[in-house]
Amino acid sequence: KTAQKPIDQKRWEYLMKRKAWYIMPLGWNTIAENGGNVLDYGCGDGDTVQRLVDYVNKYWIEKNIQDKKIHIVGLDLNNSRIENAEKYVKSNNPNITFEFHQDDISEGGLKYDDNYFSFGIITGVIEILEDSILNYFLDEVCRTISRGMYIEDLFEKFPGGIPRDNIDVLLSKRNFIMQKRHVILSEPFDVDKLQDP
Repeated sequence: KTAQKPIDQKRWEYLMKRKAWYIMPLGWNTIAENGGNVLDYGCGDGDTVQRLVDYVNKYWIEKNIQDKKIHIVGLDLNNSRIENAEKYVKSNNPNITFEFHQDDISEGGLKYDDNYFSFGIITGVIEILEDSILNYFLDEVCRTISRGMYIEDLFEKFPGGIPRDNIDVLLSKRNFIMQKRHVILSEPFDVDKLQDP
């Protein structure tokens, strides 16, 4: 939560390419077609927000959509990572806006009204939550999101990560129905022979 994690532009761009292998824009067309407020909980350095900004902008150009607006709110525990996001994320489309805030859901929940967000993106979060906070976390995100979520989760256990094979059951208890589930094999990463800077 308090670790200093500044990164440079080269590292940030590497993360964008690296994460594209396992955080794919599956179903993001629904976000682009509907617009609204979007929550990225666990936004980290903002690279997924940037990819959503780029995806929506490209989609709107291809489909000639000019009457939609999207506002993305990125939340993360670590203020240093929020600073990275504020430094690197850009939008050239005035209808695609964003903001970033440091937030800890365990300290009183999300400070947003019920159904404030149309959509949510949650990547790399559910897999690291202890069981003791998972239900509270899901209660809060489901309370504030009205239409749908994109969740990236683990398929198999590894040190420091907990796969949630029952995520569909956990969500159905909160009036969300899993529409699609994909298994993505994310290794190896060798696009352009990129090395982790």
